[in-house]
Amino acid sequence: RIARSADACGRLTGRASAPRRLGAAMEEAPSSFLRAGAVLLLAVRCAWAALRCPRNPGGAGPPRAAREPMQFETLAASCGLHVAIGTPIAYTALVLFGAPLFEMWERTLDIACVLALLVAMPVALSTRAGSSLPSVLHAFVGVLVRLEWQTAEDLILVTQAHGAILGAWLGAIPIPLDWDRPWQAWPCTVAYGAYAGFMIGTVVGIVLAARHFPGHGQKKQR
Repeated sequence: RIARSADACGRLTGRASAPRRLGAAMEEAPSSFLRAGAVLLLAVRCAWAALRCPRNPGGAGPPRAAREPMQFETLAASCGLHVAIGTPIAYTALVLFGAPLFEMWERTLDIACVLALLVAMPVALSTRAGSSLPSVLHAFVGVLVRLEWQTAEDLILVTQAHGAILGAWLGAIPIPLDWDRPWQAWPCTVAYGAYAGFMIGTVVGIVLAARHFPGHGQKKQR
């Protein structure tokens, strides 16, 4: 009743908060919301890569070959291959964790694409792997399994990827609960969790980078 009263009050006053409006849009048209989010993520990542690509991300000392500046076209191809490989992997993982295989497959594919953008592109940008299949698979293993990072920027990207994965997993918890709320519809809570985990991972990465790289001029590898 409280939630319904708040919704009615918001409609009457016409002053619904931005998160409430975004939540309502997500519940009414999940696929459209996810696709818009994916386009926005892609645009931001491409702009960031274009700004960072010409620079040498290394600090003191000569950078290793994998960290030498790459042309934007090469990095874009690498990111595209990472996302193309990450999408079916994410789709398969979602199905294995209980997502419908054929029913609502379009929504599952949309959230898989969003997860691929949130996870695979940070992997590509942190490793600057090539556009070959072995290098992409090696990058996924290195970042997601072995937690490899070399610079402060890499560390932030790694925590972003892991934050998105953990957030998506935690976001799936309310779905089977018998609350019958609109926001429990597939895959709303997974998207909420993935975006929230990505942002929390960004903050955690910045804090860890400030701790491990106080001068931002030395490399560190775990």
